[in-house]
Amino acid sequence: MKKVLRKEELYSSMQEAIHLLCDTVKETLGPKGKNVIIDHSLFTPFITNDGATIARNIESSDEVINTILEIAKEASLKTDMMVGDGTTTTLVLLESIFDLSLDLIKKGMQPMLLKKNLEKSLEYVLKLLEEEKRMPSKKEYESIAKIAANDKEMGFFINEVYQKIKTKEGIQIQEVNFPTLEVTYQKGYSFPIELASPLFLKGQDSCHYEHPTLLFLEDNVEEIDAYSTFINDAIQNKKCLLFLANEFSETFLQNCVYLNQENTLSCVLFKINAYGMMHKRIQKDLEFLTHKNKENFGVLESITFTSDTATISFTPSKETKDYAKQLKEESIEIKDEFDQEFYHQRIAMFLNGLATIKIGASTKTECHEKKMRLVDALWALDSASEGTLLGGGLSLLKIAKKMKIEEESDFIFKKALEIPFKQILANAGLNNEEVLKRLEQENMQVLYNVATEEYESILNTEVIDVYKVVKQALENACSIATMLLTTTSLIINEHQENLNKTSEYTEL
Repeated sequence: MKKVLRKEELYSSMQEAIHLLCDTVKETLGPKGKNVIIDHSLFTPFITNDGATIARNIESSDEVINTILEIAKEASLKTDMMVGDGTTTTLVLLESIFDLSLDLIKKGMQPMLLKKNLEKSLEYVLKLLEEEKRMPSKKEYESIAKIAANDKEMGFFINEVYQKIKTKEGIQIQEVNFPTLEVTYQKGYSFPIELASPLFLKGQDSCHYEHPTLLFLEDNVEEIDAYSTFINDAIQNKKCLLFLANEFSETFLQNCVYLNQENTLSCVLFKINAYGMMHKRIQKDLEFLTHKNKENFGVLESITFTSDTATISFTPSKETKDYAKQLKEESIEIKDEFDQEFYHQRIAMFLNGLATIKIGASTKTECHEKKMRLVDALWALDSASEGTLLGGGLSLLKIAKKMKIEEESDFIFKKALEIPFKQILANAGLNNEEVLKRLEQENMQVLYNVATEEYESILNTEVIDVYKVVKQALENACSIATMLLTTTSLIINEHQENLNKTSEYTEL
């Protein structure tokens, strides 16, 4: 049986869904925001104040409300996907824009005209927002990390790591089952391998070679004599030969193992342990690092082998930076998330290396919550390179004060921009009227630091927001609000068990 909702009934359900979503999430906003317990059939219950995680887990037993919830969630989840933060601010703005706009529609304003005006007002607001941004100092990077992690020690730690690696894709965060917060750095280019024989390690966990020659072989090379020139030169000059191919003949392998075991020749036979495009991209990187010539060989600075990984050391240069830039340009066209992540890891290895952070706590619940805060801080640091704003909702409040009201949509944004500031204070149990009065007396040259419970000069404050995060929050909140406001009908399959839903439309 299909259920159809129209106009007023649908708008009422939309408002109920948005309030269910936003009212739950907005209580986490700010340094004194509250936590939420999330229970899931597949996981141990955990506590978090991460807006995106909370939004994902909000559902309703009412199928109509649930359908609208999924659409409304997109605003916050897209912000999280793009910049890793700002999900709560997005929903606070969404709720306010939707409620104020719906009041106008109920008074007779055409939804499509309102949508057009809201989009025009958004452009105006974004222009004012850009005027407020500034490039972050070293101290402000630390403040951004501390605020996003909601912890001074964790913020300082993740900022130190980020300043060394310079990209979030080069930093991995792993959960461990004991209390710790530590980092290990890896320089050089690492890739997965499969040794043709474990005997090439000579009973050790790893082997290291300086200035080895790497030969790119055709598959199933039968005779070692074909490479006698390389082998004789390597023996005479005590060099190492590396043979790379997808397959080696048994004869070729046995000869190389014998020469290596007898210490006649230092050599290693291996293949890249990857498939498809990943294999081709690693081989391309190796060809670049060796300066492979037409004879299919080149020389590395040094290489270290373990049983399943090879790490090439190289001296960073303009050439490696240019290659990383080339990879970055290529990655823009990559749509697959896994492929894009692999591209970013390659870029990091050619620039400042990789870092692995291990985070642990006494319980899984605490560990997971700490990891999420580290991830938030990492995304915030990465986004901060485009500029920062005064935090605590003050930048949006200042824009609201500057706005000239020409359309009713301008008034909607003016009121919506005040809400994050008010919500942060409300979550701290403060009277926003009293704080606002003090700020106006000081001509908006001070802000109230909720964490320290003190007023601070805007020229010397650690309360910082990231421009890119706030911009995304505004754009996504307006986008979802206008899409919902211009929707007047909902058709839903009701009370059907085991219905196979698909994201693809098919003709019936």
